[in-house]
Amino acid sequence: MAIEVFNRYEKKYMINAIQYEKLTQAISEYMVVDAYNRDKPFYEICNIYYDTPDNALIRASIEGPVYKEKLRMRSYGTPKETDYVFVEIKKKYKGIVNKRRTIMPLNEAYDYLNHHQMPDMENPQMNRQVFREIDYFCHTRNLVPKVYLSYERRAYFEKNDGDFRVTFDKNITTRREDVRLESGSYGQRKWGEKPEGGKDFEYRARVVKSSFDWGDIKQLEQPFEDLVIYETHVRGYTKDKSSGVSAPGTFAGLKDKIPYLKDLGINAVELMPIFEFDEMESARVVDGVQLYNYWGYNTVSFFAPNTSYAFNEEHNHEGDELKSLIKALKENGIEVILDVVFNHTAEGNEMGPCFSFKGIDNNVYYMLTPDAHYYNFSGCGNVMNCNHPVVRSFIIDCLRHWAIEYRVDGFRFDLASILGRDQNGAPMANPPILESLAFDPVLGKMKLIAEAWDAGGLYQVGSFPSWNRWAEWNGRYRDDMRSFLKGDDGMAGNAITRITGSRDLYSPESRGHKASVNFMTCHDGFTLYDLYSYNEKHNEKNGWNNTDGDNNGHSWNCGAEGETDDPNVNG
Repeated sequence: MAIEVFNRYEKKYMINAIQYEKLTQAISEYMVVDAYNRDKPFYEICNIYYDTPDNALIRASIEGPVYKEKLRMRSYGTPKETDYVFVEIKKKYKGIVNKRRTIMPLNEAYDYLNHHQMPDMENPQMNRQVFREIDYFCHTRNLVPKVYLSYERRAYFEKNDGDFRVTFDKNITTRREDVRLESGSYGQRKWGEKPEGGKDFEYRARVVKSSFDWGDIKQLEQPFEDLVIYETHVRGYTKDKSSGVSAPGTFAGLKDKIPYLKDLGINAVELMPIFEFDEMESARVVDGVQLYNYWGYNTVSFFAPNTSYAFNEEHNHEGDELKSLIKALKENGIEVILDVVFNHTAEGNEMGPCFSFKGIDNNVYYMLTPDAHYYNFSGCGNVMNCNHPVVRSFIIDCLRHWAIEYRVDGFRFDLASILGRDQNGAPMANPPILESLAFDPVLGKMKLIAEAWDAGGLYQVGSFPSWNRWAEWNGRYRDDMRSFLKGDDGMAGNAITRITGSRDLYSPESRGHKASVNFMTCHDGFTLYDLYSYNEKHNEKNGWNNTDGDNNGHSWNCGAEGETDDPNVNG
């Protein structure tokens, strides 16, 4: 059991990284690392500090009194609700620190400190004497949880005298909202997690370290026409236990599937949106099933990866697990294309939240109607004003960030026709943003793929402004090939045209031989299984009464709608 009552002298100093390196080298001859540091260079300490509603304890401490005291809850690492944590009183008198603590499960600690419910006093791990002191302290003050504070620690003990101790703390994180140990350090969150009390998320930025070692990895620069692209969702691809990965639903889990992708002959993966997004937007329970805004086409932060896709804690190193995935893919000859969403944001229309662009300059970042409402060519409540110089610069800076920091090979642009509209929503002959991306010195050699339509009726397959640089999702290939394979009359000639490069849409003289991205199915609409299982869409389970989706999927149910045991159908 950890020491529960002890006194010590304390001295604290602020040092820089160079001083830290020199100090650790100097003391290594005389000191050994803490047991917590034997497996990792730093371990995380998480705390909740309690105070009166008017912050009397911290105000008194700041004044530098001879005697001061405080109460905190502490864990080593981010705990679960049933994990044990320490409840501590820390007192300091003339430089001498007295610390007294007892241990209890996190849920009991919350019940006691936050709701005055007594813990299990028969728990053999409870130090009842210390608890009585803590209980007296709490009852003489009206204490509430005030501050979450965490840091990473490396600790040393003198070889011959374990009482002498030197600790180094870094990456100090604090917050006054969401004061819970199990939330961990801000910046990384758990999928599907809601704030307490039904509050909206309060999004926060963090500056992270860019120290990932890429080794000698270079851009693969495979010819566009040779790509076999595999579209996948980071969470959905490995979340089911049948995936057999060690870290399901994460970047690390997807990394485990690289041998399988190679066996399929894949040489490029297209990741559905991995920018930080809000899966809780429109989250709902239908027939007892929790549903989310799963795909990620509702961007919150354009420069940050979705931290709920990371398996490991990445405090101040958010993005390293994604970089490790990208590096491993490239080492195996697989390029990485990101599905990016610049046509709208998660802020929605005038009824939606305000957490970024609405508050910066609503009229610049969004297309607004004459009566100051939001155009909705995206079908998601708002439309970004992509050809405004400020927004255009923002998009280019964002894509350069992903190209340079994450070394991706290209981008697929969701509802890309919106990027070709002016501030009033009218299609432009030469949209500045599309031209800028085509000739950008950093982005100009990367794969640029347009979903050449939008939800406002603008369909540009075969006519998307390209400067002979942009490729397109060929929706005509999808529709014609489905009809041909279904057996529709008169489709053989169309099928030949599509298979041979859709020359009616993409003239080799003007568009080259790499403008058409051919596909049969994608995330949007029927899967390959659906194509031969259903004649009609069946989206009843999402609670929207089958109102979403296309009524014409060019599909064939082979004689029975949906799953069947009929051997005449199954063959």
